[in-house]
Order: sequence, then structure tokens, then C-alpha cells
Amino acid sequence: LNKEASVFDKLRKLLSGGSRPPQPQDPPYHKAPGWDAITTAMEQLYPGQISPPHLAPNILRMHDLSDNAAAFDGMSVYDAGDFWHYVTYGLTELYAKESRDPEWSGHGHEFTFRLRKESDKPAMWPFQLLESIGKTVWKGARFAPGHTIQTGPINGDHESATDALLVLHDPDLPTTLATPHGNVQFLLLMGVSNSVREEFIEAAKSLGADWAGKAQARAVQLAPDLVTTVA
Repeated sequence: LNKEASVFDKLRKLLSGGSRPPQPQDPPYHKAPGWDAITTAMEQLYPGQISPPHLAPNILRMHDLSDNAAAFDGMSVYDAGDFWHYVTYGLTELYAKESRDPEWSGHGHEFTFRLRKESDKPAMWPFQLLESIGKTVWKGARFAPGHTIQTGPINGDHESATDALLVLHDPDLPTTLATPHGNVQFLLLMGVSNSVREEFIEAAKSLGADWAGKAQARAVQLAPDLVTTVA
């Protein structure tokens, strides 16, 4: 994750207005119906939180031709009471339909992450974690419920035993969100130890196509609210 520090340094915190992107001015990008659909889903879950803390790149991905372009055009975090609920904007088609797949928007999913509250302010490292995973998608990685990710310590602390991620459905958001540019899934990343990841890999080998649903159920056994608590 430290390798992504240069990307993270390019991000800036927006103190307000987190429900809207830093808008491009040229049509069709001056509107963002895909972005609005994601925000609406989050605001239905958290009524009244219309300007959540938000992180956005100084240069939008569409304007950055470098190999170090930001993975997302923004990331927001909502106050869920006992935990912080992070969501990404950028793996789907936020502004206009550009892909040839009429069913799915962009890569077909955005990421979410739930972190147990330890402060009245959300931690910054989950933004860096999400940015790191998001960049792998743009490089060709594909994720679906039941997958796992080996990361190393997810918060950058080398003494942490939380060094892997499970990929799950976010149970509080629509299984499939219909947007003007196609369907979107919300893939929840949940931090676990690498030993748990290895358990999931072995189970997936034996269960095959039946594993995705059982992976969700097993994750609920580990953490009923699917919230990451860093050990």
C-alpha cells in the first residue's frame, strides 16, 4: 500500500459538497447521472447526510493520461453510527455511457468498506486502501463476491494481523442498482487475517460455483455487521 502514497498525495479532502463530483464543464460530462444514482442509494441508507466527508483527485481520471492516474473521481464516507461506511465513485460510468455493454455500467461495480469507529472523524487510510484496489481494476483485475485479496496490513501498520480482504455483497445497498448507464453492484471489502483468507480459498476450491453465497454467510459468522475491526 505504501507504493500508492504518491497517488494518495494527489488527493484532496473536500469539507463539504461530497455528494457531487468536481464537475467537468464539457457535455456530456457536465452532468453525472451515474454518480447521482450512487449518492441516492447512500442517502437513502443515511438520510440527512447530504455532504459527507469526501476525497477527490486534483485531476480527474479522464484528464490524466499518466500511469499514475487516480482510480476514482471521488470517495465518500458516511456515518453509520458504530462504523464508517466508505463508497467509491469511478469504476462505473458516472457521466455518460461509453462502454458497449448495455447491461452493466463500466466495470459493473463500485467498492464499499466498513470500518469500526475509533474516533469522531473517519480514518484516512481506507481511502488509500480503496485507491490501491481500484487501480488494480483499471489494470485488468476482476472481482466478485467470494473472491479474496492478499494485501499485507490494510492500514499500513506492519504489526497489524489484518492483512487480507474478503470481497462480499454490501448487504445494506441494492444487490443490483439500476442506473441510466447500466447496472451497478456494490462490492464490500472486509478486512481479515490471511489465515481466514486461506480458509476461504480452500472452501472455494471444494464448493465451486456454490461458494459465493456461502462466503457471505461465513463472513457474517466472523463479523455479523461485516465491519472491519483492525487487529
